[in-house]
Amino acid sequence: MTNKRSTIKDIARKANVSIATVSNVLNDIDVVKPKTRQHVLQIASQLNYVPNLRAKQLQSGQTKMIGFFCNSISGPYFNPLAESIAKIAEENGYGINILLSNDQSMLRRNILGDLVDGIIGFEDLITDKELQLIRTNRIKAVFIDRIIQDETIGSVVFDSYQKGKEVTDYLIQQGHQKIGFILGKDDIYDSNERFRGYKTAMEKANLKVNPNYIFKGEFELEPAFQVIEQFLTTTARKDYPTAIIAGNDLSAIGAYRAIKQQKIRIPEEISLVSFDGFDLDSPHRPNLTGIHNPIVEQAKFAVEHLIAMIHNQTPGKVQTIEGHFVVGETVQQRAEER
Repeated sequence: MTNKRSTIKDIARKANVSIATVSNVLNDIDVVKPKTRQHVLQIASQLNYVPNLRAKQLQSGQTKMIGFFCNSISGPYFNPLAESIAKIAEENGYGINILLSNDQSMLRRNILGDLVDGIIGFEDLITDKELQLIRTNRIKAVFIDRIIQDETIGSVVFDSYQKGKEVTDYLIQQGHQKIGFILGKDDIYDSNERFRGYKTAMEKANLKVNPNYIFKGEFELEPAFQVIEQFLTTTARKDYPTAIIAGNDLSAIGAYRAIKQQKIRIPEEISLVSFDGFDLDSPHRPNLTGIHNPIVEQAKFAVEHLIAMIHNQTPGKVQTIEGHFVVGETVQQRAEER
């Protein structure tokens, strides 16, 4: 036996009202008497009526969906970001279509296939080819981790250069001169800007940037763990940096585990600072010192700016969000060494 999907005609027939009355009730148009409205809704519930969203989308020209394109939604940054984007979108009447893929053809199908009204995406997923498609087809988009501005394109970034400089200045003020840095993936805005701030602070203090202290951590826990572990096990302790700046929180966790595995004390022997949304109350490690970025604020701007562009209320614009320096337990002052 085939279960037939209920329609507004079925509701109208059983409720003994017109199709127009049912339509007004279901679309929340306030022209129906309260008693009739309650009766229609009761019949709709009895018939397990589900609106045909595809038909509504065709009528309105909108899907009421936002595409969120990223490589991962796990970890102390991506997880709260994805949750915040979904929550804020829902508050504004939109759903989220999350695409976790590096497949550019799939990405293009989602961008151009009218599956979403606009997109929020990351730099490493959107190549120049996809960007040109977005511009040509006037797709509404907000980029996280890339500064770009166009009539239909906006972006929201953290003040990564200033904060990269700030954490390095702080370590220098604490007497550190041998300072390492864990990079993220190539050509990622936040990684590049934080590293640029680090180099600026080192140069201003007339301190050498030792290439042996620059580590490729990929913004991931395991690669950061491996690169720091390899360095520590192949380098004499006297040649260790006295402090390491991790480009993001996953890199910091990986570095922390590698350092502790070698029974090196934090912060007595190596101080450690980080960026992004690290959990300062984690029972698995001391409270990290570093830049705590307001991830919810980033998500709020991305969603609300995108929706405003979808409704042609504003052109694309760039928003820079300021992180907050947090003094934790992973930096120790050192006597200056020259």
